[in-house]
Amino acid sequence: MASVASTAIVHAGAVLADGVVIDHGAIIEAGTNIGANTRIGQYVKVHAGTSIGKNNTVHPFTCLGSDPQIRDLDHSFAGKLCIGDNNIIHEYVTISRGAHTGSGVTQIGSDNLLMANSHVGHDSLLMNHCILVNHATLAGHVKVQSHAIIGAFCAVHQFCTVGESAMMSAAAMVNKDILPYAIVARNPCKMYGVNRVGLQRRQIGAKAIANINMAYKTITSGKVILSQVLAKLEGMAEDCEYVRTMFNVLQQSERGIVR
Repeated sequence: MASVASTAIVHAGAVLADGVVIDHGAIIEAGTNIGANTRIGQYVKVHAGTSIGKNNTVHPFTCLGSDPQIRDLDHSFAGKLCIGDNNIIHEYVTISRGAHTGSGVTQIGSDNLLMANSHVGHDSLLMNHCILVNHATLAGHVKVQSHAIIGAFCAVHQFCTVGESAMMSAAAMVNKDILPYAIVARNPCKMYGVNRVGLQRRQIGAKAIANINMAYKTITSGKVILSQVLAKLEGMAEDCEYVRTMFNVLQQSERGIVR
């Protein structure tokens, strides 16, 4: 059975699994689905079209699945927000549902930490084990790969990709793609090496980290054009899955790479 506080408003069309807790003043709209043992804090609003997995903690005053923040919003379009399992979402976080201008779905994976006042824009994808520090903001259509850390007051431009285990330091302004495992800082932002600490915390071995460093140096050395970089990385990518991840992001990039 779900536990619903007396002052919460839960629409009859909402689906609550066993162990769900809805705290005082929360509003759960029709067409929502909340998984087992998820706790919805005080004065949280969960909008229609939002699906939340199990074992999530949503702190007070958070807004999930709200209107996309775009001028030409089609209110007749039923966008969605899909949230996985074991996420911690702190106070005043806002996550917009998908819009008619994109895939129509905003996706949050599992085991993420979204600190207070962070924002995820419409049609974005936040994968697994990511951290959004206070006031970090993702514009629409942003893709953040697993284990990435978006620092306090960082902003990521529309359609950018933040690579796996990348780390953005406080107040970095990002308008291009960020390579996996890179450290990015400042405004305008630049790459400042490989996120060794993050890789070591994931227990990635010394040989793999050496390969990542070699690939990083290949990408950042001189004014080498993209085709030349890809040609140099192709052989390395065959022998190392981590370099292959870098190669794929570089090959698929449409906005260019932060260097």
